Amino acid sequence: MLEGLVETGPRGVARRARKVLESHVELRQRRAVEQVRRLGGIFKDAQDNVVDPNNPKMRGTPIVTLQLGK
Repeated sequence: MLEGLVETGPRGVARRARKVLESHVELRQRRAVEQVRRLGGIFKDAQDNVVDPNNPKMRGTPIVTLQLGK
C-alpha cells in the first residue's frame, strides 16, 4: 500500500510514504522473503547453498539466486 502511495499519491503523501518505507527496510525485507517463500521460492548463495536471508548472519551477504518453482 505504501509503495502505491509513493508512486501515485499526492506529492506530500508520496514523500511521507517514502520516508516510512525507508525507515522500515528490515520489515520490508522480511515481508518480501515470506512472499517469495509462499510462492515456493528459495534463496541460494554464491556456493549454491540454500540460505535464509532473514538470518542476521546473512546481512551483507549477496543472494545470487532466487529460485521460484521446482
